[in-house]
Amino acid sequence: MFERFKKIHRKYKLRYKMIFVNLLISILPIILIALIFYNIFLNNIEKYVSSSVDLYFNQVNHRLEEYLDTVNIIADSVFFDKKLQELITSKDKNYWDKYNEIDLLFQSFLKFYESVEDIYIIDNNHDIYHSKSIVFRDEFKNFIINIDSAKINDGRLYFADPVKTKGGDSYFIAYRVIKSMFFKNFMANIARGAVILDAKKIENIIEENNLPEGSHVFIQNNAGEVITVTRDETVDIYRSSQADLNSNKKYINVNGVSYMQRTSELNKVGWTIKALINRDRLIEEGRVVQYTIILIALIVFIFVVITTLIFNYRLTFPLKKMADAFDRVAIGDFNYQLKFKYKNEITNIEDNFNNMIRELEGLTKNLLETQEKAHLIELEKKQFQLDSLQAQINAHFLYNTLNTIRVMALTGAKKEMDRMISNLVDYLRYISKVHEFVSLEEELAQLNKYKNIENLRFANKFKLKYKIESGLEKLKILKLTVQPVLENSIFHGLRQIPGNGVIQISAFQKGNKVLIRIMDNGTGIKKRELKEIKQSIQKPEIITDNSKGSDIGIGLANIHKRIQLYYGKDFGLEVKSWENIGTVVTISYPYRKGKKEDV
Repeated sequence: MFERFKKIHRKYKLRYKMIFVNLLISILPIILIALIFYNIFLNNIEKYVSSSVDLYFNQVNHRLEEYLDTVNIIADSVFFDKKLQELITSKDKNYWDKYNEIDLLFQSFLKFYESVEDIYIIDNNHDIYHSKSIVFRDEFKNFIINIDSAKINDGRLYFADPVKTKGGDSYFIAYRVIKSMFFKNFMANIARGAVILDAKKIENIIEENNLPEGSHVFIQNNAGEVITVTRDETVDIYRSSQADLNSNKKYINVNGVSYMQRTSELNKVGWTIKALINRDRLIEEGRVVQYTIILIALIVFIFVVITTLIFNYRLTFPLKKMADAFDRVAIGDFNYQLKFKYKNEITNIEDNFNNMIRELEGLTKNLLETQEKAHLIELEKKQFQLDSLQAQINAHFLYNTLNTIRVMALTGAKKEMDRMISNLVDYLRYISKVHEFVSLEEELAQLNKYKNIENLRFANKFKLKYKIESGLEKLKILKLTVQPVLENSIFHGLRQIPGNGVIQISAFQKGNKVLIRIMDNGTGIKKRELKEIKQSIQKPEIITDNSKGSDIGIGLANIHKRIQLYYGKDFGLEVKSWENIGTVVTISYPYRKGKKEDV
């Protein structure tokens, strides 16, 4: 299936590329526009939320400033009260008398100012006074005792971070140095006072009722520590992302949730209000608009895809038809006609294409006829070359044999001459057969005839041995391709050695070739002559008549060329020789597995 798809893709590659590119060109603007509108939508939501947060901050700042101003007025009213200062500085009354009178004053102030939880004063004698109607708390006492008067000597009202009591309640403390209003010790430090404020009052002020659901609001002091929150989980958020919260980042990620961070300063007390707005909740609030944008984009997307596919199909269909038409023509179907049901700039090519096919059919017929004639001429030429080569081999052998018979006739060796002529007749009958191919077995039988002729010439000077691989006896080879090699071994190799020589003929299969190897233990060939022989085998036209190599080379070159004319340049003849050791000639034929009789 996959291979079929790959084949179709390769065939119609241009068509698919055009469809893909046009789809891409059509779809990308839609996706881009959808993303732009979606970002505009998100930005508008964030702008709306930012405006809401700004409004919220303005309201909270106004209420906090009002509250802090009220606390400041309370502190001034209490701590600058003439009667209170007289009691604090009085030396005529004991502690408890002063305590009772101060308590009555505190009670009156506490009834009038409901936002104040309690009032504490510690004089220069370290006596502490507070309202007896309120439980005395060690946390407030310790705080007042530890106030450093030198740091708050400017008389301003300071606000401390929330103090938690043993009961778990949180209270803010507004504290200051109480300075004398009497002339005799005007502006002298006479005590330290603290107004205890319930933290819930400030928490109620910063309640995030006007913010999106899931928002968190908290107040930080100058050190960046959280001093009050609207919800307990806000503290956990602060602890997990303290570094980001103390930075100026517009967006932060807390526990996998994205928040928009907004900040507002409370200059009077040096506090900072921070609001964290859940961005996912913002998107949820505009989900209807978001889904509407997505739906419209999807409808437009589907419409564009379908329209583009239809358009590209009609545009590229003629290309597909033409590709199919060319394939049909390529396999020789000249009757195929290109036809389209609709007309456009591309389909108008059908008439020209059909005319071209008719012209091409005529040209192809003429070409085939011309090629057929050229092929016949080439076959005749090749047959002429083979006949010429065969004639050269036969003439070379007959020249040597007849010259021997002439010598025998001159010397009166009648019996030897009779055997020589008898073997020559059998041999000539063999080579006069019409068939160009013979079996290896037939070729070897004729080699025995030839051996007998040559042994008569050279007085049994050599022996002939065979080593044929089983099954190769019926191997079909070119006639008279082994005999000229045997002749060269006898005439140029063994004739000049002092003793008897040995020639071994072997046949075996190696890879995709059948090798026939003729080895002798003759005198071998000198390097220079061997080089000439090899050159003559590869390029017979360079053979010269002034060397031994030319005599050997003519016969071997003819054999080599005959084999290559039939089987190609990968086959033929190869010569190796070692001076005073011997010579090896290898003839190679093609081998087809399972068909040893039919090379």
